[in-house]
Amino acid sequence: MNLLRLPLAYLLLISVVAVPVAGQQKRRVPEKTPAKPAAPAPAPATPVTFDTLLATNVFNIYAEVRGVGQLIRSNVATEVLDPILKLGGPPDDFISTVNWLKTHSDQLMTSRMMVAAWPRGSEIPDAVIAIEFSTVDEATKFELQLNRMLAKVLPPVAASPSPPEKKTDQQMPAAEKAPESVPSYHMQRADSLVLISPKPLQLKKLRPKGSKLLAEDPNFRVAYNRFSSEPVFVYVDIAGIQKESEERTKKSIEEYKKAEEARKEAEEKQKAEAEQKNESDEEPQLTEEEKAALAAFEVRPEASTEVPTGLAAKEPTEAEVLGEALSGVRGMLFSIMPNIPDALGVGFSPDNESFDVRLLMIDAPGETSDPIPFFSGLRLGGPVTPESPVVMPSDSELVIMLALDFPEIYGLMSAFDSPQAYIESDGVVATSSHKPVVVAQPAELAAPLKTIERITKINVKDELLPLLGSEVAVSMQMSELGLFGPIIAGGRPVQTKDDSKTPPRMPFVVLSLRDREGMRRLMPRILEGFAGKAAAALAQTERREDTELVSIANMFAYAFVGNFLVLSPDAATTRHVVDSYLKGETLSADAAFRNHTRWQPRQVQAHAYLSPAFAESYKSWANNASTRISDEARALLARVSTNPQPVSYSLSNDGLGSLHELHVPKSLVVTAIAGIASTENPPATVKNERSAMSVLWSISSAQRAYKEEKNGSYASLEELLSANLISTDMMERSGYKFEIRLVPDGYEISAVPIEYGKTGKLSFFMNQETPLIRGADHGGGLASASDPQISY
Repeated sequence: MNLLRLPLAYLLLISVVAVPVAGQQKRRVPEKTPAKPAAPAPAPATPVTFDTLLATNVFNIYAEVRGVGQLIRSNVATEVLDPILKLGGPPDDFISTVNWLKTHSDQLMTSRMMVAAWPRGSEIPDAVIAIEFSTVDEATKFELQLNRMLAKVLPPVAASPSPPEKKTDQQMPAAEKAPESVPSYHMQRADSLVLISPKPLQLKKLRPKGSKLLAEDPNFRVAYNRFSSEPVFVYVDIAGIQKESEERTKKSIEEYKKAEEARKEAEEKQKAEAEQKNESDEEPQLTEEEKAALAAFEVRPEASTEVPTGLAAKEPTEAEVLGEALSGVRGMLFSIMPNIPDALGVGFSPDNESFDVRLLMIDAPGETSDPIPFFSGLRLGGPVTPESPVVMPSDSELVIMLALDFPEIYGLMSAFDSPQAYIESDGVVATSSHKPVVVAQPAELAAPLKTIERITKINVKDELLPLLGSEVAVSMQMSELGLFGPIIAGGRPVQTKDDSKTPPRMPFVVLSLRDREGMRRLMPRILEGFAGKAAAALAQTERREDTELVSIANMFAYAFVGNFLVLSPDAATTRHVVDSYLKGETLSADAAFRNHTRWQPRQVQAHAYLSPAFAESYKSWANNASTRISDEARALLARVSTNPQPVSYSLSNDGLGSLHELHVPKSLVVTAIAGIASTENPPATVKNERSAMSVLWSISSAQRAYKEEKNGSYASLEELLSANLISTDMMERSGYKFEIRLVPDGYEISAVPIEYGKTGKLSFFMNQETPLIRGADHGGGLASASDPQISY
C-alpha cells in the first residue's frame, strides 16, 4: 500500500489544482495565443525477445534450437537416446531430466531455445539459456515447473566463505551456524522468455546502452537467413574471438614489460648498493703469487674458433639435399598463415536417414578466407565436376578430392620465406640480434623449389604445371592400415599377423591431366631426377587397352588411366586401380556412392567419401565372440547396423561464402553411440577383467621396485604385500585370484576368476620379459605365454 501513496498523492494534487485553473480560464476572455502541443505519450517498453536480448559484442557463440518440443518427441531423439539409456548406465539425474522433458514436450512444441556462451566481459555469466513462449502466461507457468525440476537436479552449493568478523562475547551464538548455501543456477522471466544462468543476470549487461543488436549484425543476418530452416543453428564470431585474443596478448605483453622494468630497477638498485658497499670496504692486499696468476690470466690468448680439419662437416649428398628440399616444400604447404573468416554459421538438421551439418564461412567485405584454413598452403581453384570416381576402385574406403590451383600454389611457395631464405650467396644470415652468423649451407637451400628444379633438371612452372589439371584425389584403405574401426575400450585380444593374408593396399594419388602424352614423355625425366638413372633403368611397362602401367622394382609405380595419372609406392596397388578400371568396378558404377553423393552440387571445390566399410567395422566388432560387451548391447548393435551406409562431404560456394556440408547416416551415429556406451558401461565380468589387468600392471611395477631395492631379486606375492608395494583390497575387489611363481632370473604372474562366468571369464598371464598381458577364455583355467596378447 505504501507504494501506491505517491502516485495517488500526485493524482490528488493535479485534480485540486487543475479544477480552479480550469474555472478561471472559463471566466476570462480567451486570448488569441497558439495552443501548446500536447506532451508526447511515453514510448512503450520494447518487449524482450531473442532479437532484442543480446548485443553484438557480448557473447562469441550463439546457438538456437527451433521447435524444441518437436525435436524431443521425434524418432531421431528417441533412437539416439535409447543406446545411452539402455547401455550407458547414465546417472539418475540424466534419466529424470530426459523423462521430464518428454512429459513437458507439449508446452515446448513450438518454442525456441537460445544458448549464448563464451562471454567477453567478467560481469556477464559464462552462459545464458533462454526459452521462448508464445505468451507471458505460458512462460510464467513453465518457469515454476522448470524451477521445481532444476532444484532437484541442480542442488544448492555452499556459499563462498566471507572474511570472519570479530564478535564480542555477547554477540557470539551458542552454536556456530551452518554455512549458507546458494542456488547453483539463477532463473528469471523477461516478458515471454525464461532465462537461466549460473549467476544472477542483469539484462542491461546483455545489451549495453548505445550498442548494436546482434540481430542487426550483417554477418549474423547472413548466417541466420542461410540456415533459417535448420532445427539447430549456431553462430561463432571469429573476429570477436581474435580481437579478444589480441587484447589479452597485448595485456600480457604490457604486464610482462612492467615486470621486466621492475626487475631491472631492483637489479640496478641492488647493484648500486653492492658497489657502494665495495667502495666503503678496504681494497684487499694481494700476495705476489696472486698478482702473477692474475697477470697470466689477463694476457691469456683466446681459444681458436677454427674447426679442426678432421672434424669438418661432411658435404651433403645430392640425395640428402633433395630430401631436405622436399621436406621444405611439405612444410610450406602446411605452415603458411591462413586467412581466417570473420564468422561461422552452422546449421544442423537431423533428418530421418542422415544427420546433415552445414558450415558457412562468412568473410569481411572485400576479403576472402581460406576454405580449408588448416591446410592453407593447398590453395583451391575453381569448382569442378569430379571425374576421378571413374578411375577410383569401387572398394575404396576413404577418398578425398580437391580442385587445386597449382600455379597459385607454386607462386605462394616461391614467395614464402623459410629460415633458409635469408641465406645469401656468401653464407651470411642476419639474425634478430643484428649479429651476422656464418653458416656452412650452400646458397641453393634458400629456395627448396629451385633446389628441386636444379637437381631434377625440370622447370616446374613451364614444363610440369601446363600438363596438370586441377582435380587431385587421394585414396586410403584405412581398415587394412589399422586406422579404421570403432572406438573400443576394455580388454580385447590383439590381432596377430597372418602371413597368408594379402598385403594391404597402400594409399595412392590420382592427378587429372590436360596433356596425357606430354606427361608420358616427362615422367621418365622426373623418375630419373628423383631416383637416379639406375632406378629409371629398372622401369618395366605394361600396356592394356587404354592404360599404361610403369613399375620400378616393386618400389614405385605409376599408371595412365584415362585422363588421369595414378601414383603409388606399391606396384600391386597401382595394378589394382588399373584392373578395377578395366573391369568397370569403379566408384562411378557403385550404387552406394551414386545414391549417397546425389545431394552434392554438380560442381564442387572438394568432396570426400567414407565407404560403408566404416559402418561394417562396428557390425563385425559386435559379432566377434571376443568382444567384451553384454548380450543386450550385442543385439542392439546388430539391429542398428543391418544396413551400413557411407559418409559423404562436399565443399562448394553458393555466393555467400565457402559452404562445407557433411552427411552422416543416422544408423552410423546410433551405432557409434551404442558401441561407446556399451564399452563405457560393460558387464560386471568385463569390469572385473579390467580391474585384474590393472592389478597385473601394479604387480609388475612392484616387482621392478623390489628388484632395485633388493639388488636383483624378485619377490613372492606375500613379500610384495608385506612390503606394502601392492594393495590387498585392490586384488580382492577385482574378483580374481593372483599367483606369482618365481623362476630362474624372473617371475610369472597368473590371474584367474574366482568364480568363472560370474566374476570374470578371461584368464591372464604376465612375466618379467614384457609388460604385455596375454590371456584367453580357458573356462577358469590358467593362461600361458602362448595365449594372444590382450590390450586394454
